Amino acid sequence: LCILLGFFGRLWWIFDLFSNFYLQYFIVLLVVFAGLIFLRAWRYVYITGAVLVFLAYSIFAIYIPRSSGGTADMRVMWFNVYIENHQMKPIADYINETNPDIVVLTEITQSLSQELDTLMPDYALLGYVSGEHLSQIAVLGKSSTVPISVTRIDPVASQASLVKITTNRGGSDLVIYTMHTIPPFPSSSARLRSLELAQLARVGSLEKNPHLVIGDFNLTPWSRYFFNFIKTSGLHDSRKGFGLGLSWGMGRSLLFQLPIDHAFV
Repeated sequence: LCILLGFFGRLWWIFDLFSNFYLQYFIVLLVVFAGLIFLRAWRYVYITGAVLVFLAYSIFAIYIPRSSGGTADMRVMWFNVYIENHQMKPIADYINETNPDIVVLTEITQSLSQELDTLMPDYALLGYVSGEHLSQIAVLGKSSTVPISVTRIDPVASQASLVKITTNRGGSDLVIYTMHTIPPFPSSSARLRSLELAQLARVGSLEKNPHLVIGDFNLTPWSRYFFNFIKTSGLHDSRKGFGLGLSWGMGRSLLFQLPIDHAFV
C-alpha cells in the first residue's frame, strides 16, 4: 500500500513521502518473505515475492554498468556541512584526501568557510552566498583552477539559493548549478520544494553550455518529482552504474539512510 501511495505523490505531499523508503520496504519485506516461506503461506509468498522483484529492480538496477559518454576531467564535490557542525578539520582532511577541483558546501557560515579555507592551502574561497541556513553556500576551488565565477540566481523561495558556477574547460564554458531545497513538509514547504525543483529543471533545460546540476534536493530517485525533474530538465542521473549513493543518515543502519543528494549531467 505504501508503495502504491508513492505513485500518487504529485497529488498529495504526504503520498510523496511514502516514495522515499524503497530500500527500507525491501529490507522489511525480505524478513516477511522468509517468515511466509517458513509458515508455508504460499499465496502470500507469491504476492510478497512479486513486490520484492519490483523493489529489487527499482533499487539495484542503478548498479548496472552504463557506457560512458566520455572521460571527465573535472571533479566536483558537494558537501552538506550541517549548520550545527563547527568541526572543520575533519571536513578539510576529507576534501584534501578526495582532491576535487571544485567544492560546494552548504549549511556553512561565512566565518566557518573562511576557517576551512585556511585549513586547505591548495584551495581558495571563490564565493559565498549568505542567508538562512539552507541558503548558505560556499564555493572553493583549487588555486590552480582557471577563473571561476559564482552568481546567485533569484530563488523562488526565501530559504533556498540557486547558485550558478561558471568555469572554463577545454576552451569552452562549463556551468554548475547548485541548490539545497527545503524539506518537503509540511504542505507549504512541500509546495515550495516543488517550485524550487521546477525552477532548477527549467534552468537546466535552457542552459546551452555543458552543465552539471548538483545539490541536496530532499527527494529520492523513487519520487515522482525526481522522474519529472529528469524529464523536464533533459539531464541524466550520474549515479547510474555506480550505486545508490546513500547520503542522508550516513553511519547509521541502512534502515535510516536515504539517497537525497544528487548530481545530474
